[in-house]
Amino acid sequence: TRLNLDQSTRGRRNSYISEVATIQENLGRLHYGLQSFAKYVPMTVVQDLLNNNTIAQAQLTEGEASILFMDLANFTTLSQSLSPAELVSLVAPFMEEMSAIMVKHGGSIDKYIGDCIMVMVNQPHPITDHANAACKAAVECMNTLPILNLNNAQNGLPELSFRIGLHTGPVLVGNFGSTSRLNYTVLGDTVNTAARLEPVNKLFRTMVIISHEVKEAAPSQLTRRLRSVTVAGRDEPTILYELLTTLDHANKIAPYEKALEQFERRQFGACVQTLAPILEFDYPSKLLSEKAEKLLVNPPTIDWSPIDSLDKL
Repeated sequence: TRLNLDQSTRGRRNSYISEVATIQENLGRLHYGLQSFAKYVPMTVVQDLLNNNTIAQAQLTEGEASILFMDLANFTTLSQSLSPAELVSLVAPFMEEMSAIMVKHGGSIDKYIGDCIMVMVNQPHPITDHANAACKAAVECMNTLPILNLNNAQNGLPELSFRIGLHTGPVLVGNFGSTSRLNYTVLGDTVNTAARLEPVNKLFRTMVIISHEVKEAAPSQLTRRLRSVTVAGRDEPTILYELLTTLDHANKIAPYEKALEQFERRQFGACVQTLAPILEFDYPSKLLSEKAEKLLVNPPTIDWSPIDSLDKL
């Protein structure tokens, strides 16, 4: 009988050990699953899903955020001139470094859209002074790019550049999609405006353009006023600013902004003269000077406005 009891006890003990091992294995799988899931959506959202003990559904709430769109310049040309392996070697470190900078300054990666990174700051977790934090992230990205390009050159890879559009304001934030597939994201005019500012850098050959709302929320940032534009769906003109780093030519800010004021007052000859000393090294000044010279030759009508449509830039 004692032998049977010992065998029974030993059997239960082995069963318990097996069950504990199974639990540990399943917990390990859960841990890896959650870690992987957090690569698709912000960790705060993952934690909320666990804490709420409910099935996720489409739901948006009102909030505030600074939205940043970063796009690689000339990506189509690069993708056509490089092999897939070379393209990955070039772009992957860039995405890794830039994404890390965004997160460092409190940003959350909303999504990667091809070679574009969409970032939200102040959602899903609040960040004090989020517009300023977004500007700091953009400036650090600009300062980091030469280091990445030095490494590219050493490995026989081409240089990279990027364009950023940054706007701040009200957003709708939360789960959006269908009953079978959801995306945690932000929606609204603030997002649309940020997306539309990014390609304007092509015209001015700048790297980062921010809106007047960002400038007001982050007045300590080094900027220069580029142009005032009308945006579809907005009653008031939007003032565009170039976000600069301390490495930029600080002596181009004052003359350009003075010339812009002269241009807006129809003082086209004075505008051209003010810009003359900085034309060689500043492309936005070249654009403004050419625009002023054309209006000197063909003076505008009395109802002329210096404010352009964003869609016609």
